[in-house]
Amino acid sequence: MLTRTLILASVALITLAAPVRGGDWAIPAATQKDYAANLAVAVTAGLLTPGSSTGSGMVGGVELSFNDPLIQLPYGRLRDSVGYSHAKHGGLQIDSFEFNVHYLVPLVGDALWVGFGPGFGWVITDSDAGPSPNLWAGQIGADITYISGNALIGFDSRWQWTESDRVGNAVGADNWKNVIKIGWTY
Repeated sequence: MLTRTLILASVALITLAAPVRGGDWAIPAATQKDYAANLAVAVTAGLLTPGSSTGSGMVGGVELSFNDPLIQLPYGRLRDSVGYSHAKHGGLQIDSFEFNVHYLVPLVGDALWVGFGPGFGWVITDSDAGPSPNLWAGQIGADITYISGNALIGFDSRWQWTESDRVGNAVGADNWKNVIKIGWTY
């Protein structure tokens, strides 16, 4: 079993270490002369609805996003984002640190993009009604972003499910987040 794992790991490393092209595919993308990170920083604000009975509340945060340095696709792009959000409502505080990978396709030139993809996160909770554990989370989301010059505006929606530890009077800190983002691209 260990030998098979080492062989598979070696093949994976060799594959990732050498640029591979098939059409416009490139692995790793960051080593290609036409790769650009297209870094973007945005502030986010919107509504967070926990799966518990606390009701919806305002959420705010920041997001840093960039083109995926590992894979370049023949159509569209993979975009990675690292984000932090904070919400407090009804005696429950949720702070979420997230990493997401979205597959984006252009709708109008390079100005309007739509995408979807998975992510994972670390959620820190604080409840007035009982236990306040820190939880691992998985998530799935979708977004639409408009870019004009260096300015960007967009809408993100994502569902986040957490470990099922007790949080206050609820089980877990599952939540739905819908935010508007406004930012700048570099």
